[in-house]
Amino acid sequence: MTELRSADEEDRALRRRIARLMRGGTGAAAALFATGAILGWAGAPLVSTAMLIAGCSTLVLLPFTRLLLMLGAFARRRDALYVGITATVIVLVIASAATGLLR
Repeated sequence: MTELRSADEEDRALRRRIARLMRGGTGAAAALFATGAILGWAGAPLVSTAMLIAGCSTLVLLPFTRLLLMLGAFARRRDALYVGITATVIVLVIASAATGLLR
């Protein structure tokens, strides 16, 4: 019973970490977008563009960061099946990004 409760607590803790990551990342991206928009309006196009790119990059990297967080959690639990599945998804995401960048 203790082992089951511990697993449930670990699941809840992982969900909370993921939720904090997503909220924090979304907030950071929104702040970068707003700063970029204000700087663009104020007449600083290069800095504005950099801030907007940083905001987009933050939003794009959030799901990837979530995958890394989940991979670590599965590895700590020694859950080989989910480590393998998550690692495969990470490799596919990296391969897709590399293919897109090289085209």
